[in-house]
Amino acid sequence: MKVALIAPMWKTENPYPPLGLAYIAAVLEKDGHNVKIFDLTLEADMPLEDKIDNIVDFSPEIIGMSAMSHNYSDAVSIALYIKKMIDVSIVFGGPHPTIMPEDVLKKEFIDFVVMGEGEDTFLRLCQEIENGKNFKSIEGLCYKDNDNVIIQPRNSYINNLNNIPFPARHLLDLDKYKLIDDFGNKMATIISSRGCPYRCTYCYKGLFGKSYRQRSPENIIDEIKYCIKNFSYKSFYFIDDLFTMNTERVEKLTKSMTDESLNIKWQCLARVNNATLQMFEMMKRAGCYKVHFGIESGNQNILNKVKKGITLEQVKNAVNCCKKSDIKTKGYFMLGLPSDTIETMQDTLNFADNLKLDEMMFSITTPFPGTELWKNVDKNKIGSLSDAFYYSCDNDDIKIFYNLSEVSNEGILNMVRKSQKIIDTANTRRFCERKFGKMIGPLAWQLCKVPYLRKTGKILLRS
Repeated sequence: MKVALIAPMWKTENPYPPLGLAYIAAVLEKDGHNVKIFDLTLEADMPLEDKIDNIVDFSPEIIGMSAMSHNYSDAVSIALYIKKMIDVSIVFGGPHPTIMPEDVLKKEFIDFVVMGEGEDTFLRLCQEIENGKNFKSIEGLCYKDNDNVIIQPRNSYINNLNNIPFPARHLLDLDKYKLIDDFGNKMATIISSRGCPYRCTYCYKGLFGKSYRQRSPENIIDEIKYCIKNFSYKSFYFIDDLFTMNTERVEKLTKSMTDESLNIKWQCLARVNNATLQMFEMMKRAGCYKVHFGIESGNQNILNKVKKGITLEQVKNAVNCCKKSDIKTKGYFMLGLPSDTIETMQDTLNFADNLKLDEMMFSITTPFPGTELWKNVDKNKIGSLSDAFYYSCDNDDIKIFYNLSEVSNEGILNMVRKSQKIIDTANTRRFCERKFGKMIGPLAWQLCKVPYLRKTGKILLRS
């Protein structure tokens, strides 16, 4: 049958391909279905009506749409628009529908909700729509029976991730995704594990669960080779949070990368509590050039409050191990966490500055549905969930969705402005080092800082 999978719009053009939909597409294609992926985050200049017309012209028999809380209202508007044009079964999946399936199914034009990992449930749904319509047998499915909403038991998480086909990247217009590495090369995203056993209060784990499941090094290497051969990728970004959790797997994977002379560049996310110099040195030899760390706060009490499970000393050690291995570092921080004060947020800014990271990002804390933070939100004050989205310090129109800190909204926004100055200073320092090297670069940077020598420093930078 014809299946359309839709990624709704974001506030800005999204550079990341929708791998979740591509995984579902791969499973459906393997079962013989005709699948197309429509990523509405691309081509921001194209009218939405034209994008929807492309979906309608495909004449799908079933539509699957992934939705998060921040773009849920947009997804609903798209579903309603399509339903008015064609008679088609519409399925919602992703984090927000998994958390609130009954609310989603209150929309008369939405027919099904797939909860949790969607590969098996969506496949079964397509088979039943095509052949039998015995929805009661499908775990993880929510549907309507007359005026009643039926919520089936959640399906078991997929234990052997090696059994899932590689994402159907051939269904994506990959050239339109502006994900570029530090060397100007297009970069592919890869998910090497699912699930997280940690308890961070700001993070939602309902989609992939708390049980950590990982793909084998051999399976990952096969996907890398597939991307090199079929799409000419030579740069990769492992976007799962716990890529480095299993040191033995990292060792086997990096050894294979080296032994097979893949000659690739790559980056990954990692936690600081299992960082070792030996691991990062292995990663460097295999082509790793950058590691991203979720640090969140520079105050230990705040880290404990959000159950991050790390210490500031572990952060320092992880960053230093990367530096010794000649791997770049990027740190992510949150402002306005529960119990945050002006003093604790200043601790975060000072800590971030002193780490001398290569890149930094500061975000305003947002309590998303399904997280522990969400439990402390007064639901009568939140307004529309569509207002809940991530905020970064380079956003010109920053708003605070719900303030959980001990500081006023204006106090948080002032800290965001201060964080931007720290980022600007770090960018200038890095530019000086790139232009003049690590010996002379710091001198040029110091010249830029001294008021009466600032002009001389700028002349050096332009020369």
